[in-house]
Amino acid sequence: MAVRIAPIGWDHPAWVGNFYPDDLPPEWRLAFFCNEFDTVVVPRGLGDPAVVAGWLAECGARTRFYLEGDGTQPQAREVARRLGDRFGGFLVADDPAVARWREGQGDLRALRAEIERLAAWPETLLVIEGDPPTIATLRAARAIIELLGIAS
Repeated sequence: MAVRIAPIGWDHPAWVGNFYPDDLPPEWRLAFFCNEFDTVVVPRGLGDPAVVAGWLAECGARTRFYLEGDGTQPQAREVARRLGDRFGGFLVADDPAVARWREGQGDLRALRAEIERLAAWPETLLVIEGDPPTIATLRAARAIIELLGIAS
């Protein structure tokens, strides 16, 4: 069993100064993000096959990339192919192995209950949503996973 947590995207302006240093160039944000988190959802339309090699070089071997969408677009399928074993899957709305946690949806006990529910699956993804999702919620979800002894 493994529960991965991820936001949709990594380039949120509200994270500058809170998570990203003020002087960090925007093109370095993915690498900075991957130093702390090992899973990210690539927003729909951002997946350009030409940049995948750079993503793979910037992020550690444990990093998994999920693609927002159902994979019907040829460009998305090509991005998935180029990601190889680092491709986690497509973010499909009705996938039972994908859950969404919206900022303000509940307290940490509710977040823990959701993570425990997801742990019944061999591998699941918990997408943290917000405008933007907070780094604090991503960190709390990761801490809960670690405290419960669930692999990520």
